[in-house]
Amino acid sequence: KRASRQLAERALGDVDQAIIDRIVDKSEGNAFFLEELLRAAARGDGEALPGSVLAMVQSRLEALPSQLRRVLRAASVFGLAFFDTGVGVLVGDGVDDRVTGELLERLVHDELVVRRPQSRLGGADEYSFRHTLVRDAAYAMLTDEDRKLGHQLAAAWLASRGWHEALVVAEHYERGGQPALAVAGYIKSAAMALDANDFEAATQRADKGVACGAADSELGELLRLKATAGRWAGRAADGERAGRAALPLLPRGSTAWWDVVGQIAFTSGVLAEHDKLLEMAQLLCDDRIDAATSDHGSAPARYVGAANAIVQLNHTGHYNEAQQLLDWTRERVGDSDDPLLRGWVARAAFMRAASGVLPGPLLSECAASVEHFRAAGDLRMTCYQRMNLGYANIVTGCYERAEDELMTTCHEAEAVQLEHVVSWARSYACFAIGMQGSSRLTEAEDIAVSAIQALSKSNNDRMLARAHLYLARVLAYGKQADRALAATHEAIELTKALPATRALARTVWAMVQLARGESDEALVATEEVLAVLAAHGSVEDGEPLLRTTQADA
Repeated sequence: KRASRQLAERALGDVDQAIIDRIVDKSEGNAFFLEELLRAAARGDGEALPGSVLAMVQSRLEALPSQLRRVLRAASVFGLAFFDTGVGVLVGDGVDDRVTGELLERLVHDELVVRRPQSRLGGADEYSFRHTLVRDAAYAMLTDEDRKLGHQLAAAWLASRGWHEALVVAEHYERGGQPALAVAGYIKSAAMALDANDFEAATQRADKGVACGAADSELGELLRLKATAGRWAGRAADGERAGRAALPLLPRGSTAWWDVVGQIAFTSGVLAEHDKLLEMAQLLCDDRIDAATSDHGSAPARYVGAANAIVQLNHTGHYNEAQQLLDWTRERVGDSDDPLLRGWVARAAFMRAASGVLPGPLLSECAASVEHFRAAGDLRMTCYQRMNLGYANIVTGCYERAEDELMTTCHEAEAVQLEHVVSWARSYACFAIGMQGSSRLTEAEDIAVSAIQALSKSNNDRMLARAHLYLARVLAYGKQADRALAATHEAIELTKALPATRALARTVWAMVQLARGESDEALVATEEVLAVLAAHGSVEDGEPLLRTTQADA
């Protein structure tokens, strides 16, 4: 395989490694097959099996007795792996399981298939094709009608046996010309992909379900799953579009409906769509919806949605609305023993504390949310809040502890594919590292630059602006005031629709002006931000930073 791979890389140059892997696997060490597959890939036909290769393999299969050819063709419908009783159903014509088993054993003897030592399905023996090329050649020998019927029968048989891979069943239904039956499988498989933190697969499977003609609540559920995947993948705009499309298709007041309301609240906040965020916040505390719904088990999803809205209301400067919704949520959740609910309420309370003046609630609410999410087994939210615990330690000046929390967050977030959380954590870590001494300023700057590059590809202007501001503070600490000033200008440009973050940007700008000896300009800027504080009741990162900057000015 190593020699085949080296030859393929030389022949094709800079191509996706997945293409190289597929060609090497299909060639099975055969020099002629490798050459023909490379020619096809060079022509842009890497997915198709070259006719010359296909003909060679099929010539061998054509020499087999007709019953063996029928079994191979039937098996090929299932893919590389298949089960004896399933093949028997597709062969039909009175061929019982005993005869099917005997024919498969003859194919094992002929080294065309292999029997697996353990079957993944009770009551059936599992086999697989010895070579991918044999499977592809056998499948190509089917007529279009036989192929379509084969997929219909395979889907029905796998479904009747409770096969656990919903995606496989759905794809058989779709290839069998029964797209309506495929929809449920795409819903289930998209949900499974989300549970496995494979957000790209979840999106693709949801799109496949939509393409199969899903309608009404099934379409709503597919769009809900797509919205959730977009949110966790850091693609707020995609999540927003899917969420808005899903909401009118789901039963009002149901668990799924409240989940989408919360998702829209989250993404509209990230995108600084203030009117939509406020609309979702109003829905979440509208008690009239309680009286109109029959889904009395939907309350937890509603409270999680409310927590999402509180966080985004706080981020976007709607502090009064955030506090009112937090009070409403706390009153209804009460002393719940559900660790997930307690985690979300503590997260919302932490975010409100972040706009206050007392460090105690900031640390205690954040630490509590981490423990609650961990107890609930929610790895994603544990990562989020562990990152915020690092931030809380920055605010209180515990820079070494903050670095430990943030670098641990990076490792944990990578494990669950939360790439945007890795970028956020690194943007915080740059400041925690830079403030530990001049010897680490270069390291801190490098981390900040890489975080900014990653965040530039997202829709989250708030977090990108904050990354620029942390870089500015590190540069100012390193006595590079002019470069720090340029970083604050980047942040100010990004925050035109984010008054709370813009206030923070102006505060850091004032700090940098102080470092440049421009105390009058710094004082004017802090007075402007104090006017924002008076109008809104708070500013991002709270009053301490603003007050100390003004005092220094």
